[in-house]
Amino acid sequence: MVRFIYESIGAAVLLTAAVYALRGRRFDPGRLSAVAGFGMIYLTLEEVLEIHERIGRWMYEDLDWPDPPLVNHWDDVLVIGIALAGLSAIVWLRNEVLAWPPFAWRFGGGLVFFAAAILVDAWLPPESGLSWYLEESLELAGAALVAWAFRMRLAWLEGGEGALPVVLEPAVRGEA
Repeated sequence: MVRFIYESIGAAVLLTAAVYALRGRRFDPGRLSAVAGFGMIYLTLEEVLEIHERIGRWMYEDLDWPDPPLVNHWDDVLVIGIALAGLSAIVWLRNEVLAWPPFAWRFGGGLVFFAAAILVDAWLPPESGLSWYLEESLELAGAALVAWAFRMRLAWLEGGEGALPVVLEPAVRGEA
């Protein structure tokens, strides 16, 4: 029951981050708001529906796959693949991520917590009660930092906090 509550809170925070990111699309001349918003909607669905866990169980129970090398389960390999896809999108959009340092620091901090959660899930023994608690705590911290980053970015894009960087200023002001 505690795990369900933890995962539900994490999903709600991820959905909040997605809403902030998608609301920023009105002011964002780039692609970051849309890509991040839809990516976080996927992560919310992943958290609620346990997609990678179900695929992992299918691989073990129906396909009878052996345990993979270097990680606990095949679903960990799927999560690492999803993380690499997200990281490649961030690299592709790095100029937008780095355009406003307060956002970049908080967003980056959230990514560090998500990466730590993936490492815990993939390498700590799942039998230990610490494994799921630490993983979910790290995911929740990561989601909270990302939500905070996109909330601040939305206010910044709306012109409420700080000046716009030169990179975005002409497009946001309609001069592009």
